[in-house]
Amino acid sequence: MKSWRLAVGVGLVCLIVSAVVWAQGKAATDMESQIRKATFSYYIGLILGEPDEYFKGVKTPLLVTNDGVSQPRDEKYLRDMIGTIKKRTSAAKFTDDDRKNIVKNIFGAVDDSSVQFVGADTATISFVVQHDEKKMSDRMCSLLLHREGKDKPEWKIIQEITDSKPVPPEYLK
Repeated sequence: MKSWRLAVGVGLVCLIVSAVVWAQGKAATDMESQIRKATFSYYIGLILGEPDEYFKGVKTPLLVTNDGVSQPRDEKYLRDMIGTIKKRTSAAKFTDDDRKNIVKNIFGAVDDSSVQFVGADTATISFVVQHDEKKMSDRMCSLLLHREGKDKPEWKIIQEITDSKPVPPEYLK
């Protein structure tokens, strides 16, 4: 009788542990999806000059680090920058197919990106901005995100990190 109870107890513990592991994996996947969503909003808003989309994923002031130099960018600066990009994209007269291809490429870049959790409410995501076939190198962008909010916490980008030089192929060996 005791061995039967022990077997049921062990089986129940295994089931609970499996459920907890599954739930943690699902939560991690859900968190990654939320991070990718914020990243997509940021990137598509930036490339197409859509401020409403851009600010869905960004917390201001945004710290922008390029070539090791960091500068905070307030909302006014970012709105002016996005406005300038909007003028350029309007002047470029993108067709609907052009826009669809841009969105598809951005979605692919963000979907293939690497998400790393720094803690419960902080993560990074890195993705390819530009690939150079000839030099076999990539220009990358890393974003630092933080999750905040009481009722419904959201992931927001708090820092953008880029380098004007691509990653040399020998770094990846």
